[in-house]
Amino acid sequence: MTEEKGNTPVHKVRAGSISVDVWENENEKNGQKFKSYTLTTTKNYKAKDGEWKESKSLQTAEVPKLMALLSQAYSWMISQKTVREE
Repeated sequence: MTEEKGNTPVHKVRAGSISVDVWENENEKNGQKFKSYTLTTTKNYKAKDGEWKESKSLQTAEVPKLMALLSQAYSWMISQKTVREE
């Protein structure tokens, strides 16, 4: 999967307004097909006009949340590699 419109992440972790989405990508190298993973981070907030918006900026107090989410997403990504290798 890629981050194109219409695709959905294969895994998502969230803490409050911050989320990490994991995307599955199909690749080929030397005639061998394999899957790899990428991730995106998002912070959602409600703007003054009442609309929900996305931001890539974090406040200092939000950094530990993102770090924890990245660790969870990484663990999931690694577990998928292990499952497929067995």
